[in-house]
Amino acid sequence: MMFQDLIRIFIFIYCVSGAAILPHVKNDMDKRLIQYVTEVKTVQAAANTATAVAAGNQNTPANTVQTAAAAAAATSPSVSSSSPSVSSSSQQSNSSFGSFFESLLNSIRGSSSSQSSQANQAATAANTPSSQPTGTSASSSDSGSNFDLWDLLFGHPGSGSSTQSSQGVSSSQGISSSQGTSSSQGTQGPESGISLPASAADTTGYSSPVSATSATGSSPSSSSSGSDEPSPNSYVQKSISLARGAKGITYSPYKKDYSCKSASEVAYDIRKLSGFELIRLYSTDCNAIQNILSTMTSSQELFLGIYEIDQQTIVNGLSTIKGEVEGSSRGWSAVHTISVGNERVNDGKSTVQDLSTALNTTRAWLQQYAPNYKGYVVTVDTLVAAVGHTGICEISDYIAVNCHPYWDGGVYPQNSGTWLQQQIKNLQNACGSSKPILITETGWPTKGDTNGVSVPSPQNQVSAIRSINSVLSSKVLMFTMYNDYWKNPGSKNVEQDWGIFGDPQV
Repeated sequence: MMFQDLIRIFIFIYCVSGAAILPHVKNDMDKRLIQYVTEVKTVQAAANTATAVAAGNQNTPANTVQTAAAAAAATSPSVSSSSPSVSSSSQQSNSSFGSFFESLLNSIRGSSSSQSSQANQAATAANTPSSQPTGTSASSSDSGSNFDLWDLLFGHPGSGSSTQSSQGVSSSQGISSSQGTSSSQGTQGPESGISLPASAADTTGYSSPVSATSATGSSPSSSSSGSDEPSPNSYVQKSISLARGAKGITYSPYKKDYSCKSASEVAYDIRKLSGFELIRLYSTDCNAIQNILSTMTSSQELFLGIYEIDQQTIVNGLSTIKGEVEGSSRGWSAVHTISVGNERVNDGKSTVQDLSTALNTTRAWLQQYAPNYKGYVVTVDTLVAAVGHTGICEISDYIAVNCHPYWDGGVYPQNSGTWLQQQIKNLQNACGSSKPILITETGWPTKGDTNGVSVPSPQNQVSAIRSINSVLSSKVLMFTMYNDYWKNPGSKNVEQDWGIFGDPQV
């Protein structure tokens, strides 16, 4: 039985019984196997060359043959620095065999370091002959990244390979456009508060591993690995710090199982949101308005929502709002906006005329039953829906749209701000209106499927939030406080994982 056959048997046994137990030595073993195979084949080639020379010239002295073999051995890589010099193929094989298993044992014990692994690679590259000796069958696949363990075991290439699939670019919530770097910040908001205070300073001192690039969308650099990699909580804290520069944030008063949070649980959440000027709610359930009003600061306001748009739901929702708002010490001064409907045109549930009727119903009810309300009445849809149905721009007191760079599929997180700014300009051009625009949802998911070049991850959320607030500051409401585990994951498996504050406690 050939020596290589013994090695194949050993490796086969290792793969079957030990690979799952010792995954941390796989890379080191592959490198050592590469060195071993190269060494054995080189020595065999040298021996074959020496034999051929001796056979071709009967007058060649014996020491000349030995010298040729020794010279070949001197150029073959050593698996262990303590291995003796090679004087024959048999001696070299035995030495390599012992060194290989000694090195393997060291790897299992954890004594091998990345530095020694790099040194071995460097030594292999430096000592590998530039041309193959006469009679050798070694090829480029025996070294470097082309080494195939399947080939060593069974004598033919493995059929499996790792490929990176390319996903198509979708644009369910964004407008494909050139990502210009214009310094325009858009129009000022209504007098009651859609204005632009300075963005909150970034004082946490942590730099995102995704490097900033130009707005044209060059590929982000890969994140670092090892002991310098921040913990998941580090990303959460950074996202929170950066998000506080926004106008506000969205909030849902639900537990993971979709049940209502208690008053104390809502109070705990709202205290964390003290740095946000505006808190957006999507519906009127769970006594959330009352619970939030009892906790939020005097400088904060509410963006209240009624999700459905049929007349009875609107009337019931407005009645709930009136009761809870007028029962608080702040009264109607605490309410910035009342919205009716969310992304209904985008979802194909309603027409612009349906929404116009709903808003007229809302205004009429407020005028009759809550005359002290002086805030805004809007409907919220996606920015892409508003561009395609410009009547949305006309029916609201200001233009309220959701817009997420991730859904465009062509945006790197560090370019989110300039991309979003361009979308606002596109909307202004389409609407032909001087009405101010508020982005009522924007952010970046931390988990889920890649969408084109847009990759969900905690570090990319940090990068996106930084970019958005550096360009648009208080023209945006960040989406959202916590991961919403009560939602369906959705087509891209991202719907649950937009939480800037990470996981909810309950």
